[in-house]
Amino acid sequence: MKRLSHKWFDEPIELSREEHYHLIIEDPKRYRDFLLELREVTNGTPSEMFRYYDEEKDYSFSKDIYLIENPLDIPFDEKKLNLTIQKDLSSKISYHEKEEYLLLIQKINEYIENISNDYPLFLDFDHDMPLLNFLKAFSLQYSGNEEDYLSYLVHKLRILSQVFSYKIFIIQNIHDYLTQDEIILLEQEMLSLEIIGIFLSNHVSKTHFLNEIQFILDEDLAVIRVDYKNQKN
Repeated sequence: MKRLSHKWFDEPIELSREEHYHLIIEDPKRYRDFLLELREVTNGTPSEMFRYYDEEKDYSFSKDIYLIENPLDIPFDEKKLNLTIQKDLSSKISYHEKEEYLLLIQKINEYIENISNDYPLFLDFDHDMPLLNFLKAFSLQYSGNEEDYLSYLVHKLRILSQVFSYKIFIIQNIHDYLTQDEIILLEQEMLSLEIIGIFLSNHVSKTHFLNEIQFILDEDLAVIRVDYKNQKN
C-alpha cells in the first residue's frame, strides 16, 4: 500500500480509495508553508518534508498527485487534452469504422480533384490522410458543458484521472464550497473513478465525507485523529 507522509505528522497516511483524508493545519503560517512546499513538490521539486512511497520504493509526486488550490477554477493543458482525445479516438476505431473512413477519404479526394482541375497551377494533397490528422484538421476538441458546480468539479476530476492518469487529488478548502449532500455525491463519484482525495484546510468544517479521516495539526504540533468512517451519522 502506498503512503504519504510529512515530517509534521507523526504517522503516514496509508492511501486507500475507500477512504478520504482531511489535513487540518490550524496555525496560519504553518498552513501557508505546507501549501507552498506542496506546490513545489507536485511540480517536481524534491522535498525533505514530504514522502510518497510504499514498502519497495519512493514515487514521483508530479506523476500521480494533482494539487487543486482553487476548486472553483481547475486548470489543465487543453492542447494536451485535445491531442490525447484525438489519439485515443483514432487508435480505437473498429474495422467497420476504418472502412467507412477510407470511403470518406476517397470521396474527399474526388471532391478536391474536381475543384482543382481547372486551377492554373499543378496541385497535390495528401490522398491517404491518417485519421489522427483528419481529426486535428477538423479541430476535434473538448467542450465543457456542465450544468452546476458539482458537475463541473466531477467532470474536471474525470478528465484529470482518465486522460492525464492522476490517481490522487489534493484539494484545498473543498468543504467550504459543498453542502453535506453534495459532499456525499462527490464521494460516490470519486469512488467510481477510483481516485483518492486528500483535502487541505486550516479549520475544522461542519461537513465531512462519510469515509473521512481527519488529521488535525494544532498550534503545538500535536496531531489529533478523527475517524468518521467508524461513526454513525
